[in-house]
Amino acid sequence: MLKSNEAVLFEIKMHPNQRYLPRLATTKLPDGTLVSPPLEDLDPLLPIDKLEEYLGYKPHRDSFRARGIELKSDEN
Repeated sequence: MLKSNEAVLFEIKMHPNQRYLPRLATTKLPDGTLVSPPLEDLDPLLPIDKLEEYLGYKPHRDSFRARGIELKSDEN
């Protein structure tokens, strides 16, 4: 089917409780602020040190905020 020159429609049936992962997710902080991590930081969230290791650079500040880690103003 994938080699067809015709249009093909695939219907994939999932259990209603099946989680759709990875996905973008917004986190609500204790003060009610909503934080959306950048596209490269999908849910489920990796530990921040692993994310930095895999990215090869320091993650965006919202990646820290989504994990409840506040950065000092001079960081990132």
